Amino acid sequence: MKKIILLTLLFLNFSYFCYSQDDRVRRAEEIQKAYLTKELELSPEELQKFWPVFTEYKGEVRKARIQNKGDVVAANKQVVNIQEKYQKKFNGVFSDPKKVSKVFQADQNFRDMLRKELDNRNKGSNNSNSNKPQKQNGKKS
Repeated sequence: MKKIILLTLLFLNFSYFCYSQDDRVRRAEEIQKAYLTKELELSPEELQKFWPVFTEYKGEVRKARIQNKGDVVAANKQVVNIQEKYQKKFNGVFSDPKKVSKVFQADQNFRDMLRKELDNRNKGSNNSNSNKPQKQNGKKS
């Protein structure tokens, strides 16, 4: 299951870096939406209720991280407070309390996957430069 999601993520992100920054963010959000819908096994009714609340939640988390950019501890404290606030809101969306906890875990898993993918891409672009022949004293080695 995770391999399929990862392959889908890789495939959909193939042209990710060809877009402008806004397009990249929008594309990442689309992929996250598909990932969370699948991971949380959202019903159509849950889907309609969930996304507006989740979008609001992500906006507050993003704002907290920007406001506390230099202070990781303060940012994390604020994010935990936001999660506690939205845990109550997500309880209104889902009848199963286990899904509420799964929201935060699935969100973290997605961010970890995305971070790992970006790291791999950065390593790949750095490695492609290191494969070029080096010149020493005007000669190729």
